[in-house]
Amino acid sequence: MSAQVSSDANPKVLVVDDVPRNVRLLEAVLSPNGYTVTSASSGSEALERVAADLPDLVLLDIQMPGMDGYEVCRRLRADPATRFLPVVMITSSDTEVRVNALEADADDFIRKPFDQEELLARVRSLVRIKHYHDTIEAQAAELAEWNQTLEARVDEQTEELRASRTRVVSAADAERRRIERDLHDGAQQHLIGLAVRMRLARDLADSEPEKAMEMLDALGDDVQEALEQLRDLAHGIYPPLLQDRGLPEALTAAAGSAPIRTRIQVDGITRYEPDVEATVYFCCLEALQNAAKHAGEGATATVNAWQEAEELRFDVADDGAGFDPERGRSGVGLTNMRDRVGAIGGSLQIDSAPGRGTTISGSIPLGS
Repeated sequence: MSAQVSSDANPKVLVVDDVPRNVRLLEAVLSPNGYTVTSASSGSEALERVAADLPDLVLLDIQMPGMDGYEVCRRLRADPATRFLPVVMITSSDTEVRVNALEADADDFIRKPFDQEELLARVRSLVRIKHYHDTIEAQAAELAEWNQTLEARVDEQTEELRASRTRVVSAADAERRRIERDLHDGAQQHLIGLAVRMRLARDLADSEPEKAMEMLDALGDDVQEALEQLRDLAHGIYPPLLQDRGLPEALTAAAGSAPIRTRIQVDGITRYEPDVEATVYFCCLEALQNAAKHAGEGATATVNAWQEAEELRFDVADDGAGFDPERGRSGVGLTNMRDRVGAIGGSLQIDSAPGRGTTISGSIPLGS
């Protein structure tokens, strides 16, 4: 006895023949071997059954009243939904009939009277091919869907990158305007005042030399104050300690003046590109500022920085009030941190929940 078809669901075979005895004979061969057999007695009924419930294979007699088997096969091939449906025509031994069956685009043919083993072998082979075809089509559809999803993600990330770059440029412009304002309102005004008083002292040098000397002595303190203002402004742009000594000492110094009690763990890191060091430094400072504002009284923070393979990683964790990232506190500070890290190809994550503090983590790829 032939081996039965192995499948999660029995393959469906539609037998199309206007002679009931032939239908019963084919069903008697196929059903015991794991096939579900349905039948149609005419070409039009066959097309209706195929449209209602697509079979895995059609066994099609040629000679039928009305629409013959050739026409049924041609119509199945013309429909995109059934273009690849396996069709086996049941023919006589006449060579011309078999040629016509193949010209009608049948996949195979069985001669009458048919041999049971041959019939089962041909049906089994074509059903297997259809299964492979259906699998490939399903995978192609899945790949197309994934491709659309990936394209949508790329578009989304491209738009986010575009928006991030816009924010970076805007932030840079805002920072430039702040520096200009600080220079204008602070050091510049101070220096202008110094220049005016120096001219006045020079004018008094001949007529009132003692008064001129007193003014010059007082100007020394004013010059020192102006220098301090300029130094503080420069430190805010890029701290000299970061430039000279690197992240460990710069972060340690920043922790000493942080508005929240802070512990630093930065063992094992070395020197990196200036933009990498500046990104980590200013992100940690921003995170400490956020912690001081939102963590609550008595909260503490920990700053960690370490190198892992080809990435520089950092995190700032506090033990304060925490928040729900899905519902709030995605403010300017967090946006600035994301933009800073994203501008050099890194990523930033936030882990927080009400009552269990907040951890801001970042990773930055390092050049080879």
